[in-house]
Parts: sequence; C-alpha cells; structure tokens
Amino acid sequence: MHAVSYASRKLLDRETRYPIIQLELLAIFFALNKFKQWIYARNVIVHTDHRPIQFLNSLTKHSPRLAHWYLKFQEFNATTEYVRGDEQLADYLTRLA
Repeated sequence: MHAVSYASRKLLDRETRYPIIQLELLAIFFALNKFKQWIYARNVIVHTDHRPIQFLNSLTKHSPRLAHWYLKFQEFNATTEYVRGDEQLADYLTRLA
C-alpha cells in the first residue's frame, strides 16, 4: 500500500469548535469529494485511526450533523477500516520527528 496523493485545507472558524469525531468525518468527506472523479463507482476503503468512525451508524442517533454526514457517506461506495495510528501511512510524515 502506498499514498497516491495528499490533500489538506484550513478549518473554518466554526469548524474549529467541532468535536473530534466530526473533525475526522469532515476530513474524510473533504477527501472523498476532492478525489470524487477517481473513486466514483469504485470500492473505497477509508483507513482511520479513530475507532468511533466504525460505529457511525449508531452515533447518528445522537447528532443531526452526524446523521446528515452518514447519509452523504452512503453516496460513496466506501467502507471504513480501523488501523492503529502508528501503522497509518498518512501519519508517517508527522511521526518522523
């Protein structure tokens, strides 16, 4: 497994006050929308080191924003898979120091 591309963006002021799970989902949706032309109609596996993302379906009962994002997530043919943080490819660059 290797990275094909990296993308990032700055958080809006209101987004800085989101809980961690919403920030994680925001990052996932940013990536899914950014690379939509390459992943459309393909199986996509999102590797995350944030375990609650796996239980998104049960979390939607607590937050309207999570419920909305869960519906948007279903538009993509994506599944989530938990990978420990020290095994994440994307975290490699931040763990070099």
